[in-house]
Amino acid sequence: MKLAHILIPVAALATVMVLTGCQGDTQTASGPRPIFGDGTVDNSRVVAQVNGEAITESMLDMRFEELNRQEKTRFQGPEGRRMFLRHMVDEVIRVRESENRQLHLEPVVSRVLIAQRREAMDLAIRANLVHGAEPSIDEIRSYFEMHRDKYRRLGTMHASHVECETRADADRAYSDTAQKNRAFATVATEMSINKDTKLEGGNLGWFNRGGFIPFVKDSKEFTELIWDFQPGINPPVEYEGHWHVIKVHERQYERPQTLEESYDRVVADMTNEYQRGIIDDWMRAALTDASIEYFAEFRPGHGKTAKELMERSFYTKDPQEKLDLLALLVDDYPESEYADDALFMAGNVALDTWGDRRQASVLFHELVKRYPESSYAADAQFMLDNMDQPGMVQPKSIEELRKLSDQD
Repeated sequence: MKLAHILIPVAALATVMVLTGCQGDTQTASGPRPIFGDGTVDNSRVVAQVNGEAITESMLDMRFEELNRQEKTRFQGPEGRRMFLRHMVDEVIRVRESENRQLHLEPVVSRVLIAQRREAMDLAIRANLVHGAEPSIDEIRSYFEMHRDKYRRLGTMHASHVECETRADADRAYSDTAQKNRAFATVATEMSINKDTKLEGGNLGWFNRGGFIPFVKDSKEFTELIWDFQPGINPPVEYEGHWHVIKVHERQYERPQTLEESYDRVVADMTNEYQRGIIDDWMRAALTDASIEYFAEFRPGHGKTAKELMERSFYTKDPQEKLDLLALLVDDYPESEYADDALFMAGNVALDTWGDRRQASVLFHELVKRYPESSYAADAQFMLDNMDQPGMVQPKSIEELRKLSDQD
């Protein structure tokens, strides 16, 4: 069983240092292990040599990409690249001398190299598994339907204002525009004390509730104040010591977006979950096929009891720790009276904490398959059939599980 809620750090693969391949013997069939580059054939021009060892332009570019933003700023421009190349020359001299002294055999150094290689290979398999994988239009449409409330076009308003120092000036501006029918833009140009917006005839442009308006101080609060004003010219309102006459030109109300309107955002939102699903599915299959044995006190059943693991899972506030504890319970005590409880609880945690219907579905399916006689089997099937409905909650205790079991 795989309960881990994994975020896929595919992009992080590019940040792993080139030292990951430097374990063990410092020689390869063709000579010393490379210090720079990516191990592929490099036909770019040579920009330096150190004791006969070439540094190419491609190596220079790749090594530069490993820097953080602040370091890149330091080496910008032609002179920066020349300085950086000298920095690489220094690295070659130090690394080769380290190899000559066989410092890679020192336990502390070996541990670092092993850890770096492990991280690189772990990230590499994740990147490889999801490479080229894209959700189908049916999967995108399904995700959109499950999260439809998330994709809405915000309401917007187009308005203008006359900003005045006093209430008397604002009353005069209101009278001139609302009662004497003078052009609002003309009055704003003549009377507004806002030197920026008056140049546009008081035009504030289009904005949403709580949105930003240039040249209006604390515009979030300002838009909240005027949001419910009626179309046309509204009576003066005070805001932060000044008085404003607001004309609402037009309003577009909030509405649900179509899939076509929100397509790019939907794909971006579902990418992590989609890729995580690919990796998790592969990991479950790999664990099933693998031969795994635990020994001594690490053998299943030699830690906390099933009851103790269940109780501990109730009290932890960390949802990932809760999932890990429940997974351990099922792995160590598959015949326990708490195993089906643990699967049902875990499915609810995944659903309620992250909205992860994929992981919840795996857990509920496992419950139904492994424990068909469980008192929670019908509830798990109900969740599978209805998990898109609102109101699914995270149980906090066995009693709460049993109440949920009795409701449906």
